[in-house]
Amino acid sequence: MACNTLKNRNYKSVVTAYNNTTQAYTAAGTQLSILGNTALDAGCSVDAQSGGFKINHSGTYRFTFDVTSVPAAAGIQTLQMYNNTIAMPCASVADTTTASGTITQHIETTVYLPVCCNNQPVITLNIAGVAGDVTHICANATRLA
Repeated sequence: MACNTLKNRNYKSVVTAYNNTTQAYTAAGTQLSILGNTALDAGCSVDAQSGGFKINHSGTYRFTFDVTSVPAAAGIQTLQMYNNTIAMPCASVADTTTASGTITQHIETTVYLPVCCNNQPVITLNIAGVAGDVTHICANATRLA
């Protein structure tokens, strides 16, 4: 993949995206859309897309997500990161919610991701446990090495 002048291959690869559009989610689980606005987009190793981050080059990455939501019921709300369709074992968080109360959750992980021509990982975030509305999400992907 060739880089243009805005995505210079000599820059550290960092993408920060946020979405303030309300997203309804179900108790069974919903993949969140991170792409509303891009706050920072440098380097060529990672791209933000609606469902998450597409990884273009092998390396060690740090991913962080901050999610503000208003659950419709009391219960346990979980955030889980996925590498394609596989749940990432060190990237899960669960918090107790109250009905119509606002909750902000933070999740992060660092992981090595191999990339080859047949496999460009996409890192996504799912929310589950109770139904409600996400009112804000801020997501960051940084290639560390």
